[in-house]
Amino acid sequence: MAINWSNDSTVNQVRPAGHKRLAMVDIDGSGASTHTVTGIPSDATEVNIHLINYSQSANSTGIMRLRCGNGSLDTGSNYSWGCDDGDGNSQGSNGSDYFRCITTHHNGASHVLTGGINLVRATHSEGIAYSGWIIKALFGDVVNNMVFMSFGRWHTIGVMDRIQVYNAGGVGYDSGGRMIVTVATGSAY
Repeated sequence: MAINWSNDSTVNQVRPAGHKRLAMVDIDGSGASTHTVTGIPSDATEVNIHLINYSQSANSTGIMRLRCGNGSLDTGSNYSWGCDDGDGNSQGSNGSDYFRCITTHHNGASHVLTGGINLVRATHSEGIAYSGWIIKALFGDVVNNMVFMSFGRWHTIGVMDRIQVYNAGGVGYDSGGRMIVTVATGSAY
Protein backbone atom coordinates (compact mmCIF):
# COMPACT_ATOMS: atom_id res chain seq x y z
CA MET A 1 0.00 0.00 0.00
CA ALA A 2 1.46 3.37 -0.99
CA ILE A 3 1.39 6.50 1.10
CA ASN A 4 0.23 9.58 -0.83
CA TRP A 5 1.79 12.80 0.39
CA SER A 6 -0.79 15.57 0.61
CA ASN A 7 1.53 18.28 -0.74
CA ASP A 8 2.47 16.30 -3.88
CA SER A 9 0.02 13.73 -5.16
CA THR A 10 2.56 12.38 -7.68
CA VAL A 11 4.88 11.02 -4.96
CA ASN A 12 4.18 7.63 -3.40
CA GLN A 13 6.11 5.95 -0.63
CA VAL A 14 5.98 2.27 -1.47
CA ARG A 15 8.38 0.93 1.17
CA PRO A 16 7.70 0.93 4.89
CA ALA A 17 9.81 3.40 6.84
CA GLY A 18 11.75 2.53 9.97
CA HIS A 19 13.84 -0.36 11.19
CA LYS A 20 13.11 -4.06 11.22
CA ARG A 21 14.51 -6.33 13.92
CA LEU A 22 16.88 -8.83 12.34
CA ALA A 23 18.21 -10.64 15.41
CA MET A 24 18.05 -10.77 19.18
CA VAL A 25 20.95 -12.51 20.92
CA ASP A 26 21.25 -13.17 24.64
CA ILE A 27 24.77 -12.36 25.79
CA ASP A 28 25.12 -14.75 28.67
CA GLY A 29 27.54 -16.68 30.84
CA SER A 30 28.07 -19.44 28.24
CA GLY A 31 31.73 -18.51 27.78
CA ALA A 32 31.28 -17.10 24.25
CA SER A 33 33.44 -14.05 23.55
CA THR A 34 32.03 -13.22 20.09
CA HIS A 35 28.53 -12.66 18.78
CA THR A 36 28.01 -12.72 15.01
CA VAL A 37 24.82 -11.81 13.15
CA THR A 38 24.43 -12.69 9.47
CA GLY A 39 21.58 -12.15 7.04
CA ILE A 40 21.76 -8.37 6.70
CA PRO A 41 19.91 -7.68 3.42
CA SER A 42 21.88 -6.40 0.43
CA ASP A 43 19.75 -3.24 0.25
CA ALA A 44 20.44 -2.29 3.88
CA THR A 45 21.25 1.39 4.28
CA GLU A 46 21.44 1.46 8.08
CA VAL A 47 22.25 -1.17 10.70
CA ASN A 48 21.82 -0.61 14.44
CA ILE A 49 23.32 -2.83 17.12
CA HIS A 50 21.63 -2.22 20.46
CA LEU A 51 23.44 -3.63 23.50
CA ILE A 52 21.84 -3.87 26.93
CA ASN A 53 23.86 -4.80 30.06
CA TYR A 54 26.98 -5.74 28.07
CA SER A 55 29.52 -6.86 30.68
CA GLN A 56 32.56 -9.14 30.59
CA SER A 57 32.89 -11.91 33.17
CA ALA A 58 36.60 -11.13 33.82
CA ASN A 59 39.11 -8.33 33.33
CA SER A 60 40.45 -8.16 29.79
CA THR A 61 41.59 -5.55 27.28
CA GLY A 62 39.52 -4.73 24.24
CA ILE A 63 36.14 -4.81 26.01
CA MET A 64 34.17 -4.20 22.81
CA ARG A 65 35.24 -4.37 19.19
CA LEU A 66 33.33 -4.61 15.90
CA ARG A 67 34.00 -6.25 12.56
CA CYS A 68 31.84 -6.14 9.43
CA GLY A 69 31.78 -8.18 6.29
CA ASN A 70 30.17 -9.42 3.11
CA GLY A 71 30.54 -13.19 2.74
CA SER A 72 33.14 -13.25 5.51
CA LEU A 73 34.30 -10.87 8.22
CA ASP A 74 36.80 -8.23 7.08
CA THR A 75 39.98 -8.63 9.15
CA GLY A 76 42.09 -6.41 6.90
CA SER A 77 43.31 -2.93 7.82
CA ASN A 78 40.03 -1.37 6.67
CA TYR A 79 38.71 0.37 9.78
CA SER A 80 39.28 3.92 10.98
CA TRP A 81 38.13 5.12 14.39
CA GLY A 82 38.59 7.67 17.12
CA CYS A 83 37.25 6.91 20.60
CA ASP A 84 37.01 8.71 23.92
CA ASP A 85 35.87 7.87 27.44
CA GLY A 86 34.80 11.37 28.48
CA ASP A 87 37.56 11.37 31.08
CA GLY A 88 40.44 12.61 28.94
CA ASN A 89 41.43 9.23 27.49
CA SER A 90 41.19 9.10 23.71
CA GLN A 91 42.62 6.84 21.02
CA GLY A 92 42.48 6.59 17.25
CA SER A 93 43.55 4.56 14.24
CA ASN A 94 43.42 4.87 10.46
CA GLY A 95 44.03 1.36 9.22
CA SER A 96 43.07 -1.07 11.97
CA ASP A 97 41.73 -4.61 11.50
CA TYR A 98 38.70 -3.84 13.73
CA PHE A 99 36.56 -0.93 14.93
CA ARG A 100 37.23 -0.07 18.59
CA CYS A 101 34.10 0.90 20.55
CA ILE A 102 35.68 1.40 24.01
CA THR A 103 39.15 2.79 24.81
CA THR A 104 41.68 0.29 26.14
CA HIS A 105 41.97 2.36 29.33
CA HIS A 106 38.95 0.41 30.54
CA ASN A 107 39.41 -3.33 30.89
CA GLY A 108 37.54 -4.25 34.05
CA ALA A 109 34.67 -6.63 34.50
CA SER A 110 32.86 -3.96 36.53
CA HIS A 111 31.75 -2.11 33.38
CA VAL A 112 28.10 -2.67 32.46
CA LEU A 113 27.40 -0.97 29.14
CA THR A 114 24.10 -0.02 27.54
CA GLY A 115 23.92 1.83 24.23
CA GLY A 116 24.35 1.21 20.57
CA ILE A 117 26.42 1.05 17.42
CA ASN A 118 24.97 2.75 14.34
CA LEU A 119 26.28 1.94 10.83
CA VAL A 120 25.11 4.04 7.87
CA ARG A 121 25.96 3.16 4.30
CA ALA A 122 27.95 5.80 2.40
CA THR A 123 29.47 3.66 -0.33
CA HIS A 124 30.15 4.21 -4.02
CA SER A 125 32.28 2.62 -6.71
CA GLU A 126 35.03 5.26 -6.81
CA GLY A 127 37.16 3.38 -4.29
CA ILE A 128 37.53 2.97 -0.54
CA ALA A 129 39.40 6.25 0.02
CA TYR A 130 36.08 8.13 0.11
CA SER A 131 33.61 5.31 0.63
CA GLY A 132 32.38 3.03 3.37
CA TRP A 133 29.96 2.52 6.22
CA ILE A 134 30.01 5.36 8.76
CA ILE A 135 30.09 3.97 12.32
CA LYS A 136 29.01 5.68 15.54
CA ALA A 137 29.17 3.92 18.92
CA LEU A 138 27.73 5.51 22.07
CA PHE A 139 27.57 3.70 25.42
CA GLY A 140 26.78 4.55 28.99
CA ASP A 141 28.36 2.60 31.82
CA VAL A 142 25.40 2.24 34.16
CA VAL A 143 27.60 1.14 37.10
CA ASN A 144 30.56 3.54 36.89
CA ASN A 145 28.69 6.64 35.64
CA MET A 146 30.75 7.01 32.46
CA VAL A 147 30.05 7.69 28.79
CA PHE A 148 32.02 6.12 25.93
CA MET A 149 31.95 7.23 22.31
CA SER A 150 33.66 6.17 19.12
CA PHE A 151 33.29 7.39 15.53
CA GLY A 152 34.78 6.21 12.24
CA ARG A 153 34.12 3.96 9.28
CA TRP A 154 34.58 0.60 7.63
CA HIS A 155 36.39 1.24 4.32
CA THR A 156 34.48 -0.63 1.60
CA ILE A 157 32.61 0.03 -1.63
CA GLY A 158 29.90 -2.54 -1.16
CA VAL A 159 27.19 -4.13 0.91
CA MET A 160 27.39 -5.60 4.39
CA ASP A 161 25.75 -8.93 5.21
CA ARG A 162 27.22 -9.62 8.67
CA ILE A 163 28.55 -7.98 11.82
CA GLN A 164 30.47 -9.31 14.78
CA VAL A 165 30.78 -7.82 18.26
CA TYR A 166 33.56 -9.34 20.36
CA ASN A 167 36.04 -8.73 23.16
CA ALA A 168 39.73 -9.07 22.36
CA GLY A 169 40.58 -10.98 25.52
CA GLY A 170 38.37 -13.92 24.62
CA VAL A 171 36.60 -13.90 27.99
CA GLY A 172 32.93 -14.66 28.46
CA TYR A 173 30.13 -12.30 29.44
CA ASP A 174 27.99 -11.89 32.54
CA SER A 175 24.42 -13.11 32.31
CA GLY A 176 21.63 -10.66 31.64
CA GLY A 177 23.06 -8.99 28.54
CA ARG A 178 21.29 -8.73 25.21
CA MET A 179 22.16 -7.66 21.66
CA ILE A 180 19.39 -6.57 19.28
CA VAL A 181 20.21 -5.86 15.63
CA THR A 182 17.85 -3.79 13.49
CA VAL A 183 18.14 -2.81 9.81
CA ALA A 184 16.63 -0.20 7.52
CA THR A 185 16.57 -0.83 3.79
CA GLY A 186 16.32 1.53 0.86
CA SER A 187 16.83 1.88 -2.83
CA ALA A 188 19.60 4.49 -2.85
CA TYR A 189 22.28 1.94 -3.79
